[in-house]
Amino acid sequence: MDSTRPARLIPVLLTVAALAAGAGSPGCPGRKAQQEAQEVTSFDGAQEEVSPDKQPSPPPEEKAETQAGEPESVPVPQDGAPWRVTIGATGDAMPHGRVKATALNQAQNPDEEGDDRYEGWWFIVKNLAPALQPTDVAMFNLESPIATERHEAKTAPPVQNGPPAMAEAFQAAGFDVVNLANNHMFDQMREGVVETVETVEAAGLKPFGAGESQDAAKKPLFVEAGGAKIAFLGWTFALNRNLLDKKKGKPWVMKWSDEWAKKAVAAAREEADLVVVSMHWGSEFGLTVLGHQKKAARLLCGAGADLVVGSGPHVLQPVMKVEDPASGRSCLVAYSLGNVLSNQGLKYRFGWKPPDLVQAKNVPYTRDSLLLRVTFAGADGQAVVEAIEGVPLWTENNWILRYQLKEIPPDRIWIQPILPLLKGLEEGKHRKLLEQRLPIIKEFVGDLIDYVEI
Repeated sequence: MDSTRPARLIPVLLTVAALAAGAGSPGCPGRKAQQEAQEVTSFDGAQEEVSPDKQPSPPPEEKAETQAGEPESVPVPQDGAPWRVTIGATGDAMPHGRVKATALNQAQNPDEEGDDRYEGWWFIVKNLAPALQPTDVAMFNLESPIATERHEAKTAPPVQNGPPAMAEAFQAAGFDVVNLANNHMFDQMREGVVETVETVEAAGLKPFGAGESQDAAKKPLFVEAGGAKIAFLGWTFALNRNLLDKKKGKPWVMKWSDEWAKKAVAAAREEADLVVVSMHWGSEFGLTVLGHQKKAARLLCGAGADLVVGSGPHVLQPVMKVEDPASGRSCLVAYSLGNVLSNQGLKYRFGWKPPDLVQAKNVPYTRDSLLLRVTFAGADGQAVVEAIEGVPLWTENNWILRYQLKEIPPDRIWIQPILPLLKGLEEGKHRKLLEQRLPIIKEFVGDLIDYVEI
């Protein structure tokens, strides 16, 4: 693609078919459509039955916002569109201690043949593979370094670190690109940032949002797929360890700046057919979209972003069409896609009433997630949203079994698409739990997405 072409501000057009409530969507077959589907793992965590607790409804949003719903290249569409591409996105992946313990146990004592792959991490992520097949490029937020452990990974204060096998398993499941712009990226110091970049690259993932230097971190990641050139950029509003140093050559994580972001997105717009931005923002466990998120979303849309994917709150927030009044341009914004993997919400079970929604272990919403799939196509020099799909996800966690079994069982945490599991799940507490979570996920994300099994 000619990088010297004049700057363009391409509006994202949301088609009537894609936005109709409950409407089906054609989607995009994607480069992964021929991969063999993985078996679905299930776990019936029976609990003492009590009356279901009532979950608070998500707050209404501003009326100005309406709910919406180098990888290998795939053939250019033959229906007249110059390009068509399906972007997959999900939320925060955090290698908490019990998540790593799950992998270790599966590496030594796999449930099924193959679960010991990638040092047991395949057991944790394998059920995502079928849902990622229809995507051309899939992304997630790695909210942890993968580096030499210079500071012990622990819960309080939270310090993260993961193994290389985690990145390898996510890549094998079907992820292609990874955002590193988040508050935990300096947890293993500056050297840890460099090691993380090197490790995810060695695993076959393409990182963005951080780098070995400020210049490296500032560069967008460009990916060719579906006949389109796609730019990926990432920013975080906070850093737990702010080790930013403008001295030449120091490792860098992209911390938010209105001016910087506006220029960077506009520059990427000149070179790309599609611009995707990952934003780490909001408040922890916050069910409300905050003012700084809305302001940043409008700025990004006006500057040229087509899709903004949020992370950071660890809970789901709406997927919406956002308009920038100054430019008249609009884009699709997923304010938060929750946690795709964590040990948060571990105490929750069907019918349990949390004593508070402040401590991570008590917050059920931290186990709700979504794999978002958005299909864009080129039309008359514009980027058109053809389909907006969502695969509801739930993080399974067997922590509560220690009280039922009167012993501590091996940790078992994994990512589970909800709808395919419900199809074959017998009546019981586990089924009731998933049936409870599904409408909550839909309520928080919005009813204009086409919810699909995988």
